[in-house]
Amino acid sequence: MTFLTTGMDQMFWEPGGPITPNFQGLVARSVMQIPEFRQRYYLRVSELLTNVFKVESITNRMNWLEARISPALAEYDKGAAGNHRNAVNDLRNKIVQRAVNIRQQLDNQPKPLRFDPSGVATIGNWQPGVADGNVRHEEAIVDGRKALRIGFSGSARFSASWRARVPLPAGRYRFEGNIQTSHVPKSNDDGAVLRISGAQTTGLKRLAGDAGWTPLHFDFDLANEQEVVLVCELRASRGEAAFDLGSLRIVRVLK
Repeated sequence: MTFLTTGMDQMFWEPGGPITPNFQGLVARSVMQIPEFRQRYYLRVSELLTNVFKVESITNRMNWLEARISPALAEYDKGAAGNHRNAVNDLRNKIVQRAVNIRQQLDNQPKPLRFDPSGVATIGNWQPGVADGNVRHEEAIVDGRKALRIGFSGSARFSASWRARVPLPAGRYRFEGNIQTSHVPKSNDDGAVLRISGAQTTGLKRLAGDAGWTPLHFDFDLANEQEVVLVCELRASRGEAAFDLGSLRIVRVLK
């Protein structure tokens, strides 16, 4: 039996996406609940990365096809040829980034969180997410607090994040922490936010402008045990955001 995934026309849309996404299908969800099958899944991903997802071969093939297509396209429309070249370059870069990110995920399997008696767990092992534009990721001291900072100065709108992968059992959770922003334009879709990868974010509260330390949170439910990617994100055309490391945590919420 072969399962064909949706979205094949938008390959490598998020090079830093988790190799264990929020499984919704009945078969996938059931399989990933079994530890032995979960380990076999990781092994298979590693085999595919080594034996099939060969970056040099894939990008060489792309270069060959581009060299054949571009001259003919340029004769028809130079603007279209330029757009095609940019699209090819973007896809090539995403393929390279994806291979690097998958290897990092395989080499750094997250350990189960330890919740204290009150149902709170701190989060470590934060990594910079793949970013658009000229973005600065850094760990810094902000107002005497250890913080994850994202900064950008330019004209184009961008998105950047810090991410942490955590395995969680089924349950209801709250991801919370304190955020500070500086010179971030205010709009409906821009600002700093806490979320999990792959979740619906419409209407989510975002912090923008020049804001002091402000608590934000993101609530989510898990129907089964799975790996979740926690995201500290900033979307904007300029400015910076700082996420207080000491305040970033997962809280078990009683149903």
